[in-house]
Amino acid sequence: MNRKKSCRQQPHQQSQSRRQPKRRSQPQRRRQPKSTKLYIDKRGASERKTHGVSGAYGGHVEGRQATRELLRGGKRRVHTVWVSNSLTGSSDNRETAPIVAEIIELAQEQNVKVNRVTATELNKLARTSAPQGVVAHADPVTTLGLEDVLSCTLECALQNAPENTPQHTPGNTLPFLLLLDQIKDPHNLGAILRSAECAGVTGVIIPEHSTVSITPTVIKTAAGAVEHIPIVYTPRLPSVMRTLQEHNIWILGLDPTSNKSLYEVNLASEAVALVLGAESQGMSQLVSKRCDVLLSLPIYGAIGSLNVSAATAVACYEIARHRQRHPQTAVRADNG
Repeated sequence: MNRKKSCRQQPHQQSQSRRQPKRRSQPQRRRQPKSTKLYIDKRGASERKTHGVSGAYGGHVEGRQATRELLRGGKRRVHTVWVSNSLTGSSDNRETAPIVAEIIELAQEQNVKVNRVTATELNKLARTSAPQGVVAHADPVTTLGLEDVLSCTLECALQNAPENTPQHTPGNTLPFLLLLDQIKDPHNLGAILRSAECAGVTGVIIPEHSTVSITPTVIKTAAGAVEHIPIVYTPRLPSVMRTLQEHNIWILGLDPTSNKSLYEVNLASEAVALVLGAESQGMSQLVSKRCDVLLSLPIYGAIGSLNVSAATAVACYEIARHRQRHPQTAVRADNG
């Protein structure tokens, strides 16, 4: 009897063993992420992209002055502009701010779509903490090759310089370049670009991997400077420095530990490239060795050094002051 029972139960046991693998082999559903949107740091520090010589990131623009210069420059296509209703006078019968009115007018002249949205909707589009009620989407920032900056001839001078100035005389093509090494703070990079543009720097050279990329924070802090100053991205800054030296460009490294002051050097008639490093670690060892001379800014107070963006402004204007006295003034290559 026991044998019969065991024989009767055996097929049933086999059928159960066959069914179990089928249950296990069923594909399990994978949990989908709650959001597929790319996380972007509000400060812009996490927005890092690899740049090539042909182009760079920078299609998201925020801030009133940055957006106005984007439209004024006309060097890259603008797709859409968003403006907060609180700035256009449509919400509470207030007059539109003059700079916002200019942005809307420039956008309409260029057939750019202008979307008027609430402040809440605009803040959702923003990638910085204070978009100032204006956001725009455009093509990436245009970058140049090193040869484009170095080959700026008299023709470039005539196109870029105002009429009836010394810049129209032959030979006015002395480069005034700015090389940045290991600048990681987007606010510092933006402030540096703004000071460089105002001081007449003819080109900024940035390493692809050791310096923060052109983020919305950089563009906003630069207040539109990225639309006017030529930018060159390079995979190796020391190689670029060697090329500059082959073109008789004097490379000055700003180093707070140097005993020689920038004020002691005559920079009026020289083609120069100024190199700056990050505040904490300064220039890399190889970049520092490639400089022709290391200079410092005098410190008269108790604090040992300046912020890198402040040091850039002081140094660039000191060089610009010398060059203003010389007939050979620098001009920019067209980055449009």
